[in-house]
Amino acid sequence: MQVRDWLTIGALILGPIFAVCITLYIEQRRERQRARRWALLALVSNRHSVFADERLKALNSIDLLFQDAPEVRSKWKAYLGQLSNEEALKTDLGAREAQRLNLELISAMARSLGYKSLSQTDIDRGYFPKHFNIQAAEAKTLQDSFLEFLQGALKLLQANQPPQAALPQAPAADPKKDEIG
Repeated sequence: MQVRDWLTIGALILGPIFAVCITLYIEQRRERQRARRWALLALVSNRHSVFADERLKALNSIDLLFQDAPEVRSKWKAYLGQLSNEEALKTDLGAREAQRLNLELISAMARSLGYKSLSQTDIDRGYFPKHFNIQAAEAKTLQDSFLEFLQGALKLLQANQPPQAALPQAPAADPKKDEIG
């Protein structure tokens, strides 16, 4: 056999193997991009609904999905730090800072996915009817009132309950009776 024949046999054997490897690599990249786009879409579409389940799943997936995007991970770390500061979130300034950091995170994610011309202003703009805010505030007020009622009822029940008499104690076992003698 000549060298040309060996090269032909090698190409016939290795060609399909290389083709499968390249196809698997492309499919893995495509799947990673799909998951990253899902996270971005979940954050953008729920940016005004901070407790939306899909948004929380996306936030908790950032370290995994963007492990090779240091800018995104840095923005996520800063945003998570602000979200973890409950005292700051209770103030208007802290809430605005959290919103700013959220927009920076979404913007960094968009840039890492190739959306270069999407500004933070574009991201922040969106339709969110005031009715939803009013409805959410009313639901929170109702929950707080109900909790206050239950706590008051519990205190009232505890205050009106007669003291419980001590239960009689069982006599202690006599160790001498247990001895076999």
